[in-house]
Amino acid sequence: MSQDQQEFAEFYATSKDACLRAVIAAVGDAAHAEDMVAEAFARAWASWAKVRRYSAPRGWVVRAALNTGVSWWRPRRREIPLASHEAAALADPAMQAKLSELGGASIAGTPEDFGKIVADETAKWAKVVTATGATAE
Repeated sequence: MSQDQQEFAEFYATSKDACLRAVIAAVGDAAHAEDMVAEAFARAWASWAKVRRYSAPRGWVVRAALNTGVSWWRPRRREIPLASHEAAALADPAMQAKLSELGGASIAGTPEDFGKIVADETAKWAKVVTATGATAE
């Protein structure tokens, strides 16, 4: 194992849990957070020569993980509203059951409604971060 590999392996072993906790606190979904953090560590390894010199490489990993989530969300933010037949299909109890079985949910509403959901989630998780003392080291 090269010195870079050994150094990164040590960084990963000592940082993965703290990074994961910070991302879970931000996104609220442990499974999604695990995927985001895994992608961020892969990016950190790809740029390890640069990342290792940062004063807070853990912070870089957390930011990269959160950016991964934003990158997923960004193209979807301009999705067009559902047509009436699509909304009717999503209101069907069988469709709701299938969505629930797959871990999803349909939430109809306006962009303002979505903004309120985001604001509520931000307030909720800010309390968790404050209560747990989570940091993005």
